[in-house]
Amino acid sequence: MASPPASAASSAASVDGAASGASDSAASTAPPLREQWEAHSLQGTKIGYIHTAYHRDRLDGVEVVRIESTGKLTFRRFGQTLEQTLRERTWQTTDGAVVRFENFMLLGNTPQVTTGVVRGETATLTLQTAGKTTTQS
Repeated sequence: MASPPASAASSAASVDGAASGASDSAASTAPPLREQWEAHSLQGTKIGYIHTAYHRDRLDGVEVVRIESTGKLTFRRFGQTLEQTLRERTWQTTDGAVVRFENFMLLGNTPQVTTGVVRGETATLTLQTAGKTTTQS
């Protein structure tokens, strides 16, 4: 599937700084292990895209797979144009167990950042939105 226009890709990439990196290493320059593009449509009209890439990484000294998704959806609802930008990173062990994730979503001018860390059988989630932070285990 074809890539979205450069302007759309750069727009989604601009949210990168909202969620902090948790990897032992900087972003890898190696090509991804796997990559996919999705075009999203609503009633036959293209409204956006999602790009997902899988990378080898290390987290706290352990080999993991980092999955990064970025996307943008634009649609009209009740006569208004709504734009939603998202970025999600997930770190999984090589056998697929989630150990950490970060999710950034921007709907209009309101950012929402959710992070999660799994330790043993417990997941700790932190939500930041509208200037408030909530943490729950």
